[in-house]
Amino acid sequence: MSANTMENKLAKYGVTEPVQRPKIKPVKQLDLDTPEGRLIVLSEAKRIMQIHVTNERQAKFTPNMENYKVNFSYEGLSLKKSGEHKSIAELKRQYAR
Repeated sequence: MSANTMENKLAKYGVTEPVQRPKIKPVKQLDLDTPEGRLIVLSEAKRIMQIHVTNERQAKFTPNMENYKVNFSYEGLSLKKSGEHKSIAELKRQYAR
């Protein structure tokens, strides 16, 4: 995506120039296979589903793993490589109670 296209998209929200985020070096690795990791995934999924589900229709939201990686990088975390190639369906089966 070109810079000009991005500026046009941001201009409609009143943003004149994008903010440069600091690059934070990961200091910890987040393992989603541990009980704590499973709680993180479960709580995030519940929170997202509460936002995106209404009584009239089923959820059509599909989480994007790239968003989690970016979010964790802002907090100085990185994901372990073991769960990187799992699909959403595989993760749902793994974390189902």
